[in-house]
Amino acid sequence: MRRFNSHTQKHAALGPRDRWAQKQAGGLYGVLILGVVGAFAFAYLGGLVAPNWRVEFSFAGFICGAVVYGLLAARLDRSSSKDEYAQGNSRTEEEVRQALADIKAREK
Repeated sequence: MRRFNSHTQKHAALGPRDRWAQKQAGGLYGVLILGVVGAFAFAYLGGLVAPNWRVEFSFAGFICGAVVYGLLAARLDRSSSKDEYAQGNSRTEEEVRQALADIKAREK
């Protein structure tokens, strides 16, 4: 008899997922999805004008869709910075020294 939870136990033993790999996979899927949507849109619109050139229009549409995704991703990445200094939450030099002094006082 086969155990149904064997895959769950196997994946739990592997540990946490790699966030960098997940982010890169999300970027790849985004480029592919928006590229395919762009390819279909350009193929349809190009087919109305020149039916014999649908493949060429779809290729150009895929490239345009991928570029649009890259531009959108760059804009979103710029707007959501995780840097304290960029968000205006940075500490002054005096606050850092006070925090270090507090940590050293707790250690003694």
